[in-house]
Amino acid sequence: MNPPFTRQERLPREYKETLMKRLSEYCDYIHGQLGLYGYFILLADRFTKQNGRIALVLPATVLRVESARKVRELLVKNYCIEHIITAWERAAFSEGAQFREILLIARKTNERNSKCVVTALKKLPSSTEEARQYAQMILSAVPKLEAHDVFENDTMIVRTVTQNEIEEKVDNLFALISTYDLKVSIKMEEIFEKASPNLVTFKEFLGDEGEIFEFDYRPPYHGAFIVKPFRAIKTVDKWIVKEETASGLHVENRFTKEIWSIPLKALKFGLRRPARTELIDLTNELDYIIISEFDGLNKFLENPTVVKRWQKYASHRLANLLISRRFDISASGTRLIAFYTDNPAVGVDMWSVKGIEREDAKILALWFNSTLNLLHLLVYRTETRGAWMKIHEYMLKETYVPDLRKISKKEKDSLLQLFDKIRNVSFPSIVEQLKNRFWARETVDKAFLKILGFNDKETKEILDFLYPALANEIEQLKALMKG
Repeated sequence: MNPPFTRQERLPREYKETLMKRLSEYCDYIHGQLGLYGYFILLADRFTKQNGRIALVLPATVLRVESARKVRELLVKNYCIEHIITAWERAAFSEGAQFREILLIARKTNERNSKCVVTALKKLPSSTEEARQYAQMILSAVPKLEAHDVFENDTMIVRTVTQNEIEEKVDNLFALISTYDLKVSIKMEEIFEKASPNLVTFKEFLGDEGEIFEFDYRPPYHGAFIVKPFRAIKTVDKWIVKEETASGLHVENRFTKEIWSIPLKALKFGLRRPARTELIDLTNELDYIIISEFDGLNKFLENPTVVKRWQKYASHRLANLLISRRFDISASGTRLIAFYTDNPAVGVDMWSVKGIEREDAKILALWFNSTLNLLHLLVYRTETRGAWMKIHEYMLKETYVPDLRKISKKEKDSLLQLFDKIRNVSFPSIVEQLKNRFWARETVDKAFLKILGFNDKETKEILDFLYPALANEIEQLKALMKG
């Protein structure tokens, strides 16, 4: 089947209630945010006999998103997943589809002996006959492949995984197809397996004290940001910093050229957007946000009465570590993913990480911009559209960071010295950093690999592979986005 991919937000409440009633035996597998395709999978299961097969065209998000997790559990529990096929010539198999698609084939059985074949098509078949040839090519390659072996030619890349691995990866099966070169995900597994004694999940690192907050900026609060003139400025940005004084700001409306003054006590720090922000340390680079009343507030906010609610919302999210939540990894303006600031701030469409020491925030800013974290992000990302990345809260908490409780004082001091060395360095785009082995990125990567237990030879081999491989992955995602 090729079920509709209608998002749950577009399903009327009464319609969803009827679906729940008709599929009541699957109530344990239905999430409130499950897309319409998920109900079709459950319906297929109802009709499929033991040893029967299902073959589905599905959105690739079924392999990753939290709302489809229970459906993945159903498939892993009751089926042997035989094939997962994706394409890289364009995002979808279907004409006109806007979202990444997969082909999934599974047999209803409790057996766990057979392999799951993961295939990435470099180009789509142009005829029925060519499609048959592709299928035969896959079937011919499989018997020769052990787990983690890779078969590649001009048409496709094929690897196999065991059903046990499928079960272990049920939280994120998208990692099996997330990279154009399937060897990249294998390399990631090897690196992180060896480094695992020195890594913890970000959730474990934060413990009970640390918290992560999303910062949303939308009407009626538009106008609360006063941006620096060098910031990437868009139509909605009206007020620009003209002059900074000891008592406040002189700001200019860039449309009317009106000048106004805002007292310092009415302001906090913020980052309007991370695009084209090239320094890892934002302490002297930040914009301002209005957080309390002053004479003339009505010039900035259409409804000044919301300022108290806004003050509570914004002030609660001020943090020393900011991590981008959504970005185009291939864009020339994407230079860094995470930022540190001495002055607690908020960032639009960014995660504020609170409750951690400033020294730890500096080291984590280095880590989240490292190639190892970029590798993990690319492999374990939630698919949006091509090179666009979206880091959900659960994804951020699942990611790995160095266990700073285990490293020595000497190692920690060396990382802090490294931060001081590069805090004022201008970073080019991430793609340029990878292609040209930008010295600051390479220095950060070598430092973390050493702390994680890799010797000089292993470090060289890892970076020699990762830099061109990840640059190629990003360029492939950019091409995929263009269709």
